[in-house]
Amino acid sequence: MYRTGTRARPRARHWLAAATGVCAALVGCGQLSRVSTVPAPAPPRDVYACAVAQAIKLGYKAVGDTIHREQRDLEASKTLKHGGPESTEYSRKDVLSVIVTSKGSDSVSTMHVTAASISTQETRRGPTDVTEPASVDVRADADSVIARCSVASPPTT
Repeated sequence: MYRTGTRARPRARHWLAAATGVCAALVGCGQLSRVSTVPAPAPPRDVYACAVAQAIKLGYKAVGDTIHREQRDLEASKTLKHGGPESTEYSRKDVLSVIVTSKGSDSVSTMHVTAASISTQETRRGPTDVTEPASVDVRADADSVIARCSVASPPTT
């Protein structure tokens, strides 16, 4: 004899689904990158120049975007090592991203600083960047950039 309607799942599957959801939520809460938003009582061009100078001073290779007038973007990376502990890892690098914006007044800026660590690994699609938990060093470097560049007269050298 056939039943009509939907079949009920056994209880074990419900528990498995719940446990999988909890594990995914816990893993998803890990801190892959750290984002800080800080006001800076200085013009955006001065804060941006300070961020570039500090990133270079800390050993990062800085690439900037100064075309957009409403914001200035900086992407700075420091290669830590070539070849990692896993045979599929090509390199690992720390990345600082700084976006300086100004709303209305040219004398007050906002810095959005992101610190992350990225591993370049070999996958079936080729070399792929995989975001890793932010290292202690890149978080300290981000704090250093924030401390130096969020003041009224940020140093530019």
